[in-house]
This record gives sequence, C-alpha cells and structure tokens, in this order.
Amino acid sequence: MNTNKNNIFFILKLTILSYALTAIFILIFTLIVYKMLLPDNKITIGIIIIYTLSNLISGFVAGKIKGSKKFIWGILVGCTYFIVLIIVSSIISKEFFSNQSMILPALLSSLGGGMVGGMLS
Repeated sequence: MNTNKNNIFFILKLTILSYALTAIFILIFTLIVYKMLLPDNKITIGIIIIYTLSNLISGFVAGKIKGSKKFIWGILVGCTYFIVLIIVSSIISKEFFSNQSMILPALLSSLGGGMVGGMLS
C-alpha cells in the first residue's frame, strides 16, 4: 500500500514539474509570438511542441529516477498531464475542451513526449 502511495505522489510531483516547465515555455513562446506576430496555425503548433517538450523532460526524469520500465513511467506522467489539462480546460471554459480539434494532438504529444523521455533516460 505504501509503495502505491509513493508512486502516486511520484507521478503527481512529475506532473507538477511538467506544468512548471509548460508555464516557463509558454512565457517564452508568448514573447516570441508578440515579437514575430505569428499566425494562429503556428501558435497551435508551438503549443503542441511545448506540451511534448514538457512531458519529454518529465518522462526523462521519471525514467532516470525509477530505472526500470522507464517508458511506462513516462507514459504515466504524460497521461496524468493530459487528464489535468482536460479537467482544468473544462473548468475554465465550461466545456469539455475549448478547442475540440486540439484534443487528439494534446493527447498524443503528452503521451508520446512522456514515453520518449522515459525511453531516452
């Protein structure tokens, strides 16, 4: 029981790391968008890259710490990230997801980034 509780806290800590990285990357990206006046399609691509990069780093950290089944730990971090993303988006926009076309790319980038990060560790 204690091991499961530790694993849950481990995943939650790495999810918080993912969101901290996302916030930093979004701030940097906002400055880039402001200076370069990027069109909406480029902004969407940038957001997907940010999701992927944040989860890749967190998946890498998860794999380094756990040492075995690294890609599964990365996927778990990415999955938790996506679930929190969906919940927060639903609360803020009063809808399931404010931009329905972003659900699949957000899911794939979260899971894929976490998995690849775990595999690279």
